[in-house]
Formats: sequence, C-alpha cells, structure tokens
Amino acid sequence: MFRGSGVNTPVWQLCVRHEWGDEKQFYTYEDERCAVLYGSNRGKLSLAIYGEIDQSIEQLEIVRSSFPQPEWTLMSTSLYVALTDDMKDYFGPSFGWGWDFYYAESELLPVPGVQRVEHLPHGSLELAAMSSQIRAVLYESNPLSEAHSFFESLSWFILRENDTIVAVVGYDTFAEHAYLHGLGTKPAYRGKGYAAAIMVGAINQLLSSLETVQFTMWAWNNPARKLYERIGMTHGASLIHGRREPFVELG
Repeated sequence: MFRGSGVNTPVWQLCVRHEWGDEKQFYTYEDERCAVLYGSNRGKLSLAIYGEIDQSIEQLEIVRSSFPQPEWTLMSTSLYVALTDDMKDYFGPSFGWGWDFYYAESELLPVPGVQRVEHLPHGSLELAAMSSQIRAVLYESNPLSEAHSFFESLSWFILRENDTIVAVVGYDTFAEHAYLHGLGTKPAYRGKGYAAAIMVGAINQLLSSLETVQFTMWAWNNPARKLYERIGMTHGASLIHGRREPFVELG
C-alpha cells in the first residue's frame, strides 16, 4: 500500500493529508520523493512537508520565495536538523512539540492478557454504562491526552482485573483506518503488562476488519516508545512543529 518517501508514505496519507482534510491549499507538491501542503489549516497559514532531504529543501526554497511566511510548520526532525540557520529562522524560528507516528497493517504477536481485552463500540449500551469509569481511568493515567477533549466521540477498549478497569484505549475511524487515542493504565497496575495487552488486543481486533491502525505520541515519551517497539509497531515518522512563538513543552 505504501512506498517511496513522500506522498505515498503512511504518515502523509494517514495522518497529514487526513488532518488537513478539505482546507484551502495555495500550493501543493506531491511525488514519491517529497510532499508539500501550503495553505490555511485550522485558521493559520500553514506548511506541511515530508520527504527526502534534498528534495524537501528545494521545495522549502520555492515556498519561501513565492509565498508569505507560514505561521505554523510541520516537518520531519531530520529535515529540521538539515536546515541552515536562516531557513530555521524563516520557518520557525521556534521549533518544538516533536511527535512520532506509528502504525500497523498486520496483526501483532499476542501477549498475555489480549484475550481479556473488551471492545465497547461508540453508542453501545455497554459503553454508556462504563463511560464514567473509563473517563476516570483516563484522567488518572493520562492527564495530558487530547482524548479528553473528544472523549464522547470515541469507541473504547478496556482491560479489567478483578472487575476493576485497569487499562483503556479509545479510537475513531476514517475510511478503512483506525486512529487510537488516550492509552492509559492505572498507576497502581503499571509494569505488569496491561498496556501491552490492551494495545495488542485493540490493534488485532481492529485489523480484523480494517486496513491499518495508527497513533501518535509525544517525542519525549520514552516509556511509550519502548512499549510500541516491544509489541512490534512500525515507526513511520518523527516530526516537529515550527512557529514564531516559543514552545512550552508538555513533558
């Protein structure tokens, strides 16, 4: 399904393109080596670029010479490192909020506990009955998750131990793809394999009917990174944002 280093990469097709949606674009460039979107995104003049370094720098030069300075940029961390100081100053000058993109196209190897992962679809009576408990686990385990802001729109997976919900992860879907949100394990139950079990269980259940499962994480979250690598997720990209105002890192 995916190939090349630009437009046909999973991070571009599943994440960037989807996030931009039908937003107005003033400049688009897409081939197998590099992909660029420049235009209005969420009310800001924005630039997203991903691909091979040399090709990407050529495209940044085109954008800089042809269009107004963007208020918000997204690029790979490797491209950011390769930029000259004047390019960093123009497309930043502040850079931060780094994040990583992971995805799966095939089922992961099972781990202990996957058979106990329960699926509570959006709108179901089962989810309605447990919604407050799931929300409480999420607040306790992952207070920085963006899932708090759209909790009610998600379906959820849960894992219980002695009738106590100890781990949760939510998701939504678009086309034949699922996007995971809000992974959390109650602090008292960490280090016992529950996070691995609910992730593998959720991903494998979703892949029984969908093409891919994807999710993102903050770059500073090394415990999460170790978990995702251990269970066999594919690392699709490391990215960073740029803007004029300084970033306040959350981690």
